Amino acid sequence: MLEQRTAPREPFISEILFAMKGKAHQDISRDISVNGMFIETEANLKAGDTLTICFEMSRGNLMKVEGEVVRIDQGGVGVRFIQSLK
Repeated sequence: MLEQRTAPREPFISEILFAMKGKAHQDISRDISVNGMFIETEANLKAGDTLTICFEMSRGNLMKVEGEVVRIDQGGVGVRFIQSLK
């Protein structure tokens, strides 16, 4: 499979909250880059779904970003941030 990432990923195991269509979910992230993250979830998501994601990057540094599901894998989803974290 062709690698489509444009930024390096870093391990990022953290509790995250995300909302889609008015329903909130609490799951765990596996990794992150300035352009997206992988979320370990059993939520019924599909490519193209838009999420509002909240997480803590560092102690007291809360982030809220919009993302789009771009990949469905066993155990979770790849999300591309609509606006990068730069």
